[in-house]
Amino acid sequence: MKHIICLLFTAYCLLPAANAQRLLDSISLSHEYEYKTLQEALANPDSVHKLSLKRQKLTTIPQEVYSLPYLQELDLTNNKIKNLPSEISKLKNLSYLNVSKNLLESFPKEIGELSKLQTLVASQNEELSSFPAEMSKMDNLTYLDIWGTSISEFPKEWSKMKNLKWIDLRTINITKDERAAIEELFPEAKIYLSEGCNCGP
Repeated sequence: MKHIICLLFTAYCLLPAANAQRLLDSISLSHEYEYKTLQEALANPDSVHKLSLKRQKLTTIPQEVYSLPYLQELDLTNNKIKNLPSEISKLKNLSYLNVSKNLLESFPKEIGELSKLQTLVASQNEELSSFPAEMSKMDNLTYLDIWGTSISEFPKEWSKMKNLKWIDLRTINITKDERAAIEELFPEAKIYLSEGCNCGP
């Protein structure tokens, strides 16, 4: 019995390492096959690292997506999604999320639990006007693309996001004071603004 318990304990300890080995580094991921339908992805759930569900008239993230344990890149461009569900926190291994060209109005606070996310693209969601403070927990977020939205300010808690290096705010109507506040919040980030932005008082 003691021998069996030791074997079970060893297997339990090795489980996180085995799961980590199934995840790909950025170079390997760039060459990985991208699944383009849920039907195809669900036939090989443990092999899916990249999934593109572009232009499928989705109004939310399909529940089946949460059953893909090693999903690292998810592209939901050009759908009809208004709100991301709180269940998005289940996608723990996401490093890239693209929700551009949707109908997004807000983000759930649970998105802050995506601690591995490095790139978030939410451009061309005209009604998107704010982010939750909880996103400050996304320590690995490096690139934020939100051009063509209505976001002109960020929660003060985001000052903790030291790895955020690129922020795309082009075409957004930003005042001079708002721009100064953003630059103060992210002193190390490269911030992209349109030449014609409203930088007056």
